[in-house]
Amino acid sequence: MSFRRADIGGRWLDKHADRLIAVVLAVVGSIVYLLTMEPTVSFWDCGEFIATSYGLQVGHPPGAPTYNLLAHCVMLPACGNAMLVAPLSNALSAMAAGVTVGLLYSTILMLAEPQEDGPRLATRWAALIGSLCYMFCDTAWFSATESEVYSLATCMAALMLWTAMKWYSSVGPRRNRWLLLIALVAGLGVGVHQLTLLVLPSVALIVILNLRRSPRRHSSKRITGLVSIALLFFAMGLSTYAIVPIRAAAKPQICYGDPSTAKGFEKYLKRDQYAKAPLWPRSWRKDASNADHYAVWQGKGGDVELLVSYQFGYMYMRYLMWNFSGRFNDRQGFGGMQNGQFITGLPLIDDLLVGSSATPPQDMAGSAHNRYFALPLLLGIFGAIFQCRPRRHGFFATLALFLMGGIVLGFYMNHPVYEPRERDYAYILSFYAFAVWIAFGAKWLVEAIQKLKSRKFKKPAVLAAYLLVAAVPTLMACQNWDDHSRHGRYTAHDTAANMLNSCDQDAILITYGDNDTFPLWYAQQVEGIRPDVTVANVNLKGGWRWLTPTLNANNFKRPVFFSRYMRDYYGDHFQGRLQLTGLCYRLCPTPCDSIDCETFYRHALKDISWYDITSVHIDPISRQFIESYWRSVEQVARRLVLDRKDEQAIQLIAATDEQLPIAIIADKTILRDIARVYHAAGCSDKYEETMRILKDKIADDERYYKSIRPHLRHYAEQYYLIPSDFWND
Repeated sequence: MSFRRADIGGRWLDKHADRLIAVVLAVVGSIVYLLTMEPTVSFWDCGEFIATSYGLQVGHPPGAPTYNLLAHCVMLPACGNAMLVAPLSNALSAMAAGVTVGLLYSTILMLAEPQEDGPRLATRWAALIGSLCYMFCDTAWFSATESEVYSLATCMAALMLWTAMKWYSSVGPRRNRWLLLIALVAGLGVGVHQLTLLVLPSVALIVILNLRRSPRRHSSKRITGLVSIALLFFAMGLSTYAIVPIRAAAKPQICYGDPSTAKGFEKYLKRDQYAKAPLWPRSWRKDASNADHYAVWQGKGGDVELLVSYQFGYMYMRYLMWNFSGRFNDRQGFGGMQNGQFITGLPLIDDLLVGSSATPPQDMAGSAHNRYFALPLLLGIFGAIFQCRPRRHGFFATLALFLMGGIVLGFYMNHPVYEPRERDYAYILSFYAFAVWIAFGAKWLVEAIQKLKSRKFKKPAVLAAYLLVAAVPTLMACQNWDDHSRHGRYTAHDTAANMLNSCDQDAILITYGDNDTFPLWYAQQVEGIRPDVTVANVNLKGGWRWLTPTLNANNFKRPVFFSRYMRDYYGDHFQGRLQLTGLCYRLCPTPCDSIDCETFYRHALKDISWYDITSVHIDPISRQFIESYWRSVEQVARRLVLDRKDEQAIQLIAATDEQLPIAIIADKTILRDIARVYHAAGCSDKYEETMRILKDKIADDERYYKSIRPHLRHYAEQYYLIPSDFWND
């Protein structure tokens, strides 16, 4: 009896093993992403998505109503605890990304079409390797740890492809229900992000190939009826867009345009407020201010060279290499030799790519210097060849997704030179398709070793092949964990709260750009921080045309403050009237002192606070805000020393150093100037300590600079060599 039970259990396990592995992968992926997700709001659009989902408001066109509704439901367990809203919202992305990994495993198995008498273990192992490589790749991991639409959109696209493969392998009259599910998910997916539609060509290929395989079973009348019902299901999915005009009619605080009317809703869906990129010319945003940038990429070939070198090469292939070859650092690239460049980890190649294969200084690359030795890339290339030969049907479906999510999308987007941020997240479906090829590459390698005729070396060789392909995702996980973990990172949250707390009661805070604004929306509307302050984004209001009449109408009845970015872009129009008070600048009606030392000192010691960042990876955007604050602290401390308030100056720097350790500052001029303040204040021990930190950084830079190939050093001088007047400045 016990034997029969064991036999039944073994058969059940063998039958359901693939489902079990897929579920385990989904759970493990979710856990990895939950452990590494940001505990609160992030920069860029995340603050807007959290705020609009929390209050069911109307975000930027063309909207994401499906995402907003799902995120709102996920936030309900917070039960009024505002501090749980952002983590729950981030968890939606983490769990959606985990489910995507499980779907990828099952999809790979169906694309591989394993036979009952074939190497089942090799196929499962290969599918596992491909899924894990996707789990730990740069772009997927980044999107999975914040409140953005791309993880959920990719999950829906993965579900559509998985469903298409289920339909392809099913038989019987009820199999067409899978096609109706695809139509429904496609409609819902549009309400998350339109990139979900990029999987439709792959789905269409699978359907067409199946119809060609058995044309007699499909009459034209039956196909017409099925298409009609599918369109109905697609429309049902699109119905989430009804929330946009309904909520717009309620006049929420965040509402782009006026989509409550039919004409306004049409403009909202068409994104009329944004410039539309044509398919040609490629240099559609070329003007006098950026002509030099375009000239670098256009060369003699004009728009064709721009398309190939910049839009296909720099804005797509570079991202592909980030995910499956390696990455020099996480700074944004603008065509330079190192910032944002991909690497391999192979010295001969990296010497050509970035000038040196030596480990760069901590301030230049830090924990975001990731090397995969191009192993995932090689597996993917061999996998594409391997899938093409005996399994062409599956190959064309994978190829369609790879091209639609990559080259075709890049052609459609027509990237200008240069984008305000890296756009790798847009190509995530192409990387998903490449992970399928990684699985086929692993399968090819294992099966090739299994065909060895030598009995003596066959078993150890096969074991080595299994371990070798397993080392690839392990390497990616180890390389990426430290810089993809946002555990303990509160920089966006702290920046927003500190900006609001730097303003007077009932102030108007004028901001510029996404990172200036969206975290503030979150802080006010979710956590209720300083709701008395009115935040006005000059970009959304109409720029200078809105700013001047608004300020004239206000006539300083309410205090007016500028953010740092706002000061940088529009400060020249108010020269002598902007006064530093904290993380913001007060606009005064008449010329004033550039620093309000008393107010800044009070804010710094009472109202401005930062979470501990000692063991946190500081991304470039966070570093910008942190170093900007440190520069303000240095300026105020220097003024206090000039006013013979040495004790206050030292106390101000010490209070900042306690929360934002001075050693994290990469800008050497800030370190130099802080050291000078210590020296002027008579604090010799702190002066010597700061100078030691500064000199160590300079020595580290010089060491690396000398490792760069001599003929390439002039490309990197600005990063590693201090100016000749550095100490005299």
